[in-house]
Amino acid sequence: SLQLDSIDKQALIKPFEILGGPLYRFAFIKTPKGNYLFSDFHHMLMDGFSLTLFYQEFALALEGKPLAKESHSSFDVASIQLDARQSELYQEEKKYYEDAFGGVDVESLPTQDKDDGAVGYARFDMPLGKWNDEDVSKFIKKHAIRRGSFFMAASSLALGVYSFSEEASFAFVDNGRDEQSKKSYGMFVRTLPFYING
Repeated sequence: SLQLDSIDKQALIKPFEILGGPLYRFAFIKTPKGNYLFSDFHHMLMDGFSLTLFYQEFALALEGKPLAKESHSSFDVASIQLDARQSELYQEEKKYYEDAFGGVDVESLPTQDKDDGAVGYARFDMPLGKWNDEDVSKFIKKHAIRRGSFFMAASSLALGVYSFSEEASFAFVDNGRDEQSKKSYGMFVRTLPFYING
């Protein structure tokens, strides 16, 4: 354990050695107000879902409760996905994405600042007129779509306007988990491409 006044922050917060490992760090820190567990994981080892799962099971372990064994490890899932690449369904899906995105050449990044100022972060708020949460709920129910899909479509249209284009391309992150891997540790996140022509 470490005392608060003796913590070497540079020893705790630094890049990982991918080839030399390990890809995680722990330190138990004592302070006048309480004791804390410091943890740091390389994203290749843990995604956000895994991190939540880790702390949930860590709390159970502290209480002396039994922990469930992984039904499928990230290695099992990777092996299943590797085998799936030989399937006819995979080839069909690969062709779908090649046909859908093969000719797409859209620049959806913000344009250069007219004053050549430093690139930074900004916030842009646009009112939805008379729409409220109830109106959105009615719309997505009528068209049988998910709330996330509705706002993703709205965001893509706004991105096109912001980029002065009727088209927009962007990527969306999916947690990449199914029933078998919902309690597995690893990096399951997938990046899905989208192309919108408004």
